Amino acid sequence: MVIIATSSSLKIIRTATINTNQEALDSVLKKHEVSLRLDAIPTNNLEIIQDSQGRDRVKKWIDSKFFGVKHNLSQSDANKYPIYYKNSINNRPSIFFDNADGNTKPLIKNQTSGRSLFDISSNGASSRITFFLITYRPQSDSTTRTKIFQWKDGNNKIIINIGSNIDFTFNNFSIGGTIANATIPTNLVKEPMLITITKDACPTKIFINGDNYYSANACGTNFQQIRAQINLGGSFNGYVGEIIILKNKLSDKHREEIEEILMKKWGII
Repeated sequence: MVIIATSSSLKIIRTATINTNQEALDSVLKKHEVSLRLDAIPTNNLEIIQDSQGRDRVKKWIDSKFFGVKHNLSQSDANKYPIYYKNSINNRPSIFFDNADGNTKPLIKNQTSGRSLFDISSNGASSRITFFLITYRPQSDSTTRTKIFQWKDGNNKIIINIGSNIDFTFNNFSIGGTIANATIPTNLVKEPMLITITKDACPTKIFINGDNYYSANACGTNFQQIRAQINLGGSFNGYVGEIIILKNKLSDKHREEIEEILMKKWGII
């Protein structure tokens, strides 16, 4: 007997896969200090406004971490809200930024009080970051280097740029420079991917779909303050499905556990 999978049955299977891995991810993240969690799959995490052309646009992306101050990101220009697509990353919903062409603007939050988004100190060599990002850039210009994330105050910056490379900057503006750079494999440049960046004091690593593409002692420069503006989208053209920032150091086992869950949830594996 031949069993033919229909679109409705595939949707049921996909929904079950997402829900199972969402529950697993929730369980794991409760054990760690989550600083920011943005997830495009549950619609109650998004404030969506429909524009005159009938497109769903995202006014606010709500931080869905379990504990602590919420870092909800938003855009005040109603004509430039990023766009919500239901079936954009392996038939999962995500937020589309068309910022390089000026059709959308970033989602931002100015953090003026409370604990810092990152566990950083005045000394770059003693700062720790764990960063997970689900993204997809199918456009023909996907090798162009664009800014997808920025955390910046007057003199300090943490920036992630994506093009044919992934650039991670952790520095004082007066000094500048990128401390980590990983080349994206050609076969993944226009595919949905999970990017993981870890900074455990000086050792800094960049992983793509769980594989290590950069590893070196890269301390970065000293910081002067601990609060800044959060900017998601920057000059980016592409889709963002999920972003998770952790403050605490992760063992390889725990990092790999989260990576596997995220890649299953988003249909990467």
